[in-house]
Amino acid sequence: MAKTNWDMNDTVKPADLNQIGQEINDNVAQANILKGRKINTSGGLSGGGDLSGDRTLSITDGGVTDAKIGNRTISDATAPTSDTGTITGLMSGLANMVKGITGGATWRTAPGMTIAAIKTILDAATNLATASAIIKRDSSGRAKVAAPSATDDIARKQEVDAAIVTAATDAASKFIAKTAMGSGGGIDADTVDGYHLDQDLRKAANATFATLDLYGTNSFKMYSGGSDHTYLAMFPRLADKSKRGMYLGFGVSGGNNLVLSNEIDEGDLLLQVKSGKTVIANSFFQAVQYISTTTSVAPLQVASTLKVDKLHADMLDGAHADTGATASTIAMRGTDSSLRASIFNSTVASGTSPITVVSSTVVTNLNADMVDGFHAAQGVSTPNTLATRNASGDLHANSFASSANTGVQPIYVNSTTLVTNLNADMVDGYHANGGAIGSTLAVRDSYGDLTSKRFFSTQTTGISPFMVVSTTMVENLNADMVDGFHVQEPGTPSTIPVRDGNGTLNSSSFWANTSGQPYKTSSAVKNDNLNADMVDGFHLDQDVRTTASPTHSRLTLSGANGTAPLQVTSSTVVTNLNADMVDGKHTSDLIQRAGVDNQTIYGNQNSDLTLQLLSTDGKLATIYAIGSMGTSTKGAGRVYVGVNTSQGGGMEFTTESADRPLSGGGDFHLTLFRSRNSNQIWTARNNTGTNDWEFAGKVTAASLAVTSTTVVTNLNADMVDGLHSSDLMTITGVASTSINYYVSPSGSDSNTGTSSGSPFLTINKALLEARRGYGVRYAQVRINLADGTYNETINIQGGYYSGYNYGLWIQSSTGVIGNCIISGTVTVDGLSGFLIGSVTLSTASAALTINNTQYALIQNLNITASGSTGIDVNRGSSAYISNCTISNRGQAIRADGVSTVFSINNTGSGNTQYGLYAQYGGKIIKNGTQPSGATNEGALVGGTIATTA
Repeated sequence: MAKTNWDMNDTVKPADLNQIGQEINDNVAQANILKGRKINTSGGLSGGGDLSGDRTLSITDGGVTDAKIGNRTISDATAPTSDTGTITGLMSGLANMVKGITGGATWRTAPGMTIAAIKTILDAATNLATASAIIKRDSSGRAKVAAPSATDDIARKQEVDAAIVTAATDAASKFIAKTAMGSGGGIDADTVDGYHLDQDLRKAANATFATLDLYGTNSFKMYSGGSDHTYLAMFPRLADKSKRGMYLGFGVSGGNNLVLSNEIDEGDLLLQVKSGKTVIANSFFQAVQYISTTTSVAPLQVASTLKVDKLHADMLDGAHADTGATASTIAMRGTDSSLRASIFNSTVASGTSPITVVSSTVVTNLNADMVDGFHAAQGVSTPNTLATRNASGDLHANSFASSANTGVQPIYVNSTTLVTNLNADMVDGYHANGGAIGSTLAVRDSYGDLTSKRFFSTQTTGISPFMVVSTTMVENLNADMVDGFHVQEPGTPSTIPVRDGNGTLNSSSFWANTSGQPYKTSSAVKNDNLNADMVDGFHLDQDVRTTASPTHSRLTLSGANGTAPLQVTSSTVVTNLNADMVDGKHTSDLIQRAGVDNQTIYGNQNSDLTLQLLSTDGKLATIYAIGSMGTSTKGAGRVYVGVNTSQGGGMEFTTESADRPLSGGGDFHLTLFRSRNSNQIWTARNNTGTNDWEFAGKVTAASLAVTSTTVVTNLNADMVDGLHSSDLMTITGVASTSINYYVSPSGSDSNTGTSSGSPFLTINKALLEARRGYGVRYAQVRINLADGTYNETINIQGGYYSGYNYGLWIQSSTGVIGNCIISGTVTVDGLSGFLIGSVTLSTASAALTINNTQYALIQNLNITASGSTGIDVNRGSSAYISNCTISNRGQAIRADGVSTVFSINNTGSGNTQYGLYAQYGGKIIKNGTQPSGATNEGALVGGTIATTA
């Protein structure tokens, strides 16, 4: 039973509100009994029975009639979005589909043709030439049409074949065969190949042309037709044809003649072919001297390869001869038979030696481009080159291979200087390993850590066997001494004290030589017999402990803002203490208790006003609305909620025998009322005598009756006790199962982020809000991402989220893979429980890195952009990776640093190194399909890959 004897000095606690709310819920539940009863005109109940024990609503078959359901208005403009919804919503979706199918203005518009009529037309479709029927192809893909009539009708094969025959016949009738041609009986064309003829070439004895162009392989041929003399004559003018010109022909004497004559212009004869050559065959010229005056063409060309004795030319091919290495000269042997040149060039093709040398004498300063077909390279490791020492005498190569047998030293080294980056297979006969494997060299992992079962030092006493720079604590390290001192029980000199089973350190005395705070304690328990010289740096001028009321003229507290300057455990009122503020608020911010009527609380301009009663210790929080003061039993009171005093509603409580203004007769403890236009009308009231409820309005029957009080897991109701979530007040500090944040590329980081209608813009904003709620309100955080691209880098540190029982979830709202993209890297470190799903990671760097995290669930990721490692699980983490596509990376999935990965039904291709890769104690347990790579699987330095059923 809720508390009823409230006093203005009482504290309102959450439990009080919860009790009031529970009793209201119980009353509402009892009121629901009325849903199975009828209320008569006098306000009483019909049907009889004990209503106080009736908790189940029973509706007979057919009990819900159209009259009970009432009219519903649907909209054919609302497209269906789901198979589940209200009757109005589902009927509106069906109406929208009907309108779309019929094409009418509304769903009620009669269709132009019914589906039955359309089916009749489709059923009548045929491959025959049937009038007013739809054409349907037969099993061979053919169909028939009637004979064409109009010019744009379909032509059948019959008409097409006939047209082809007609055209062929017509062409034949217009064709005149060559055999039918006689003299004068042929075709007299206006042009031949587009050209008119100015004479009869066929009959004219001497056809004359201003210009005659001949083309083709055999441009012009002349035959004598039996005569022994035919020639081709060319001369400049007709009048000079006997004095100058050229005659080419076959003479009477049977010789081939080229006659060049010039009896004009002083008998000069010029043999010239512009930009070409003049060839004289089967004859020769003789002269004392041949003089050429041109410099633009060669004065003499010879086809014969026979040597011309005693021919002494000044140049050969335009170059003079010289025994030295003079530029642009012909190389000539000197008196020592040597040829000299600055450079010797050979154009012989590869495969043939360009120069042959018999002598084995060293050619000083000879700098060859290659030796035995190999170029030399200095200071680099170019393949297929000769290694050349650099200026320091060093040789460079990717690797040095020795063919020496085992037992023969393959390389000799005199220097003891460290060879940087030398990666030997063994050192002193031992292989290297990153795990704790016997008879191997210890190798640091990618974090610089060494793993071994034990570490031994043979260093003598006096020299530190182990040097540590880090001040971080080494867990589980059990040292024999610390700074040279053993750990002993209390009382032993020169030893380190050990806390006893109660965590207490015991010593005869404690000494501190620091100028800072020598002693710190978090306990507020008094230290008996502790005699301090000063307290907070002050000597005491009186015994504060034994003095009942120490007196000070003035007490000054200099604590900084944010730190309470005075702590008081007594709740007794300090008389005459006049404080400037109470709980950080001035009197202008508070409601005065006595002597002031009608107190009003105003909110800030353009802001909603919220009155919150918060209890952090699980106690009650109570609102007092009391109609009388100064009596042990309070009278009437009213809580009003509304826009103003004339519009709204509230709750009224009274124990008076007289009727309250809203009661309308009888005695009522609790009345629910509403106000409209300043008229207050009761809605429901509880009688003091019978504890029955009366309702002024109609009680709608519930669609579901539930007798069990067991929680229905995951039940998402639209309302609770008739109230939507917007009607309820969230109480800060009460833990819930989870909290959902929403993020969208169209959102804003100034939004609340707690609904899809008010999403954040960035994922990092949602993570920041999750950090603020760490360990206080929520057991789990889910960040729901709308479709789009998020250009940000995600770095999640577990210290802020480890308080969530089930971790942190980042997932696509729609679950459509490929629609939700994060362009930056995602790194998770130190979580227990993490999920990421249905997201595309497009970065070229390591897409997803999991460090020091247990129970990481990674599903439906798309990582296909070219880049380095797809998913990297590190530092003792455990991860479950399923249904992900990882392509075009260096390594698709990697387990490193004693981590365990379960890879289930993942795909991907084009990974340049490995599909699965495990190293340094990392383990991959695979099942189903896996991503492929240049090498599908690689397990090195203690890594393992296994298959499970």
